[in-house]
Amino acid sequence: MKNFTIYTVIALFLFSSFSFAQNRDYDSGASPPIRNDADLKNRIRNEEQSIRNRGASNRIRSNSVYDTGIISRRFPRKRIIREQPLAPNQIAKITPAREDFEKYSEFLDSEKTGLVKILSDPGCNVLKLQINDPKCSNALPIKGSGSYYSFRTFKHSGEDWADIHYINNKIKVGFSDQSLGYISDLGDTSIESLSLKSPQVKFIRSLPRPKTYKVLEITKNLAKTGIVKDNFTYSDQVNVELGNTYILRSIGYRWEDQAFNDKRVEAVVAFKVVNVGSEGEITILWRRLKEKKSPKLID
Repeated sequence: MKNFTIYTVIALFLFSSFSFAQNRDYDSGASPPIRNDADLKNRIRNEEQSIRNRGASNRIRSNSVYDTGIISRRFPRKRIIREQPLAPNQIAKITPAREDFEKYSEFLDSEKTGLVKILSDPGCNVLKLQINDPKCSNALPIKGSGSYYSFRTFKHSGEDWADIHYINNKIKVGFSDQSLGYISDLGDTSIESLSLKSPQVKFIRSLPRPKTYKVLEITKNLAKTGIVKDNFTYSDQVNVELGNTYILRSIGYRWEDQAFNDKRVEAVVAFKVVNVGSEGEITILWRRLKEKKSPKLID
């Protein structure tokens, strides 16, 4: 009876992971998708052995429709960021066009670069059905409906972990309590020309990085007002313009209850808006110029 219970728990866990595995891109370190009964049996055996090796099974906790956490005895307070599994037609909505991948293939061959599509936030509540609202009937079932993006987790995660938020034709940064962001519109500056030696990059890196909650609040207000240097404004939001290049500094402060797989770092990212869709969605080409460990906020 005990063995049957263990097998049942494992089978249910793998079954719930199956749809998620079907609808995500796999990196080299991820487990392959389950395609047949043989794969399922192998995964069950592997999971059973893993449980025996650890001496205790993991429990699954679902916090909301867009955030799932895994709690273990070894890491009792650590959560793991996972996006809500999406259907193929939903994944297509946040997948850049093949033509854009081909056009910028040479740029994307470089390290620390990427291409991502971000949807405009329709202002829908993903926790409630809003089928009578035309703008929400086809919204993605994740917080922000695909309008958030994290350059640290490479996901359209919710506001707690994202670096940028696209809403009302603006890109906003530093919107969560545990983050600070500066962003500037560099106009037609070539993204390829930007480096850590560029004046705009040097300046954005020199802006304040407070380590206490009180000073963070003051600094956020400063970012709202904006800081002007050499005709460029560095603030917490910018208007979106096709073809323009932007420089971003995002600081994800470390905190007690952060997700286990959320890299709380300070990142400097340059990106260019290379496509704007018929429904306002944007495709951005990006390069991470710098990343380092962020501080932990103190009272």
